[in-house]
Amino acid sequence: MATGHAVKALLLAFTLLLLAPSAEAADRAFYRETHDGYLLPDHQATPGAIAHHDLATICNTRWGQDVRAVTPAMKAEAYRLYRATKTAKVCCEVDHLNSRDTGGADV
Repeated sequence: MATGHAVKALLLAFTLLLLAPSAEAADRAFYRETHDGYLLPDHQATPGAIAHHDLATICNTRWGQDVRAVTPAMKAEAYRLYRATKTAKVCCEVDHLNSRDTGGADV
């Protein structure tokens, strides 16, 4: 009897090791794909935080003329997590999951 429980415990431990995320995977972002092929960002790396909840702030801010709090270091970290390389006039822009004009935060 004890042998059967030991084997089950060993199999459970082995399964948990296989399913545990690696340190490398925890340090990367992964896209998810919708049923129709669109790529969605990783919610751990791109949380979609909200900065403003009040309509007056959102409506009265002159978007694009205000101060942004996204630093070059934040952008570089996003490229690193998604394993992307910034290439002038070719690649992409690090932007917000929730746009700033709908209350999105610079995180």
